[in-house]
Amino acid sequence: RIPTRKAFGGGPTRGGGGGRTTSMKPQDTGGGTPLRRYPSPVIHENTVRVRYGEVDRMGVVYHAHYLPYFETGRTEFLRSLGRAYREVEEAGTLLVVADAGLRFLRSAGYDDVLRVRTRLVAVTGVRLVFEYEVDRPADGVRCATGHTTLAATDRQGRPTRLPADLRALLSGLVEPSIGTGGKPTPRDTVQGGTTPS
Repeated sequence: RIPTRKAFGGGPTRGGGGGRTTSMKPQDTGGGTPLRRYPSPVIHENTVRVRYGEVDRMGVVYHAHYLPYFETGRTEFLRSLGRAYREVEEAGTLLVVADAGLRFLRSAGYDDVLRVRTRLVAVTGVRLVFEYEVDRPADGVRCATGHTTLAATDRQGRPTRLPADLRALLSGLVEPSIGTGGKPTPRDTVQGGTTPS
């Protein structure tokens, strides 16, 4: 089982698919309740079923496929808040992956249903940092953890600031990092030093 404090916490996903955003305060005792408003901290959960083309010759999920699982997690995280990735891009801001990290813990196989938990751990003027946890609800095994840092650019690829309304929406949802993915805490890395805020 995944400990609530060390990992993302929460109870089993209800139903077989879709996503939800739940409060992840330490006093939550499982399950979580879907929220219309999103007080800090929050986490988004969605499920993916491993397709045959995602496993390698050994019958386990090929490592590179976890990055698309993460992408789905952060895309649905934003959508659950009423801001689709597509809308952000159509308004002229691209969110490009500047850094990614993965830590593999246990194997997943064909047709496994995996739960992707996504949370936001840092927001600055130009960057977003997400952390992820992938587990298998059927047996409670945690398969992988990771993180991505997204940088805002314009359509020509030049660094730009996040739209003010998006930054305001996300700033209240930041949860302190649990340091997934085997690198220094992303929150410290992004918000320290000379990074604009």
